[in-house]
Amino acid sequence: MAALTRSGQVYTLGECANGELGHGGRKTATEVTLVSSLVGRVVVQVCCASSHTLALTQLGDVYAWGRGFEGQLGLGEIEVSNAPRFVSALREACVQVRVFQRELSPSFT
Repeated sequence: MAALTRSGQVYTLGECANGELGHGGRKTATEVTLVSSLVGRVVVQVCCASSHTLALTQLGDVYAWGRGFEGQLGLGEIEVSNAPRFVSALREACVQVRVFQRELSPSFT
């Protein structure tokens, strides 16, 4: 689960088999925990799929983390990212992130 505060901070909690919580490891969080690597950025939208997460900042930057074995993080690599990483291919081009229920994969518009 991910929560977005009014001030643009992201908190996550739950199971973390693939780094989808963004805390730098794969440890399950039983309490709401700040995604510290996004501090200093104002996040305006966050979305979660079954094993990865995306965040969109006020500046239009996208950050992705979690399971990336199928390339769903958009980082050009096929691996797990345990912490948010900047998706340079979408630099200032993204205005919304969302999840399609059928595939449970975030999309960019």
